[in-house]
Amino acid sequence: MIKRSIARRYARAIFDLAREQGRLEETQRDLEKAVNWLREDQALGALFLNRLVPPEEKKGLLVRAFEEQIAGGVLAFLRVIVDKHREDYLGEILAEFKTLADEARRILEVEVQTAVSLEKKELDLLKADLAARLGWEIRLKATVSPGLLGGVVMKVGDRVMDGSVKQRLETLRRQLAAR
Repeated sequence: MIKRSIARRYARAIFDLAREQGRLEETQRDLEKAVNWLREDQALGALFLNRLVPPEEKKGLLVRAFEEQIAGGVLAFLRVIVDKHREDYLGEILAEFKTLADEARRILEVEVQTAVSLEKKELDLLKADLAARLGWEIRLKATVSPGLLGGVVMKVGDRVMDGSVKQRLETLRRQLAAR
């Protein structure tokens, strides 16, 4: 929880700067490059995350890796991350930044679980219905969970709407047990 709140604070700072400069897309892309670099190049990623490596060496590594590839503002932000010893928060900072950027763009991610796979046409109808009801663009992430038996479970942010057959049967079981 503490890690998330720290990541959110840093993400908010770079988000506010990016929005003020009209560079949300570019900033997100640049942060993604940095995070992907840490994940893909394991040797350099391990060096970058190692607490025993001096900050100046890490900042030099950043400059060599990204000077021509990412905007100066993002590079400066990454230097601050190094100065504050928050390198290992970079993945969470990116995730929080994406959430803030999606809110600014009025994009809502909805996770949908169903007992059987839905066809593209059904997913498109669900997406259109949710967009009309909520007034936001919808990014749908559909998964199959056979344990639901039927119906649908939707997760929007931290809200869960459970319309599954499994949940209905469980509710009925509790009501009958209470009698």
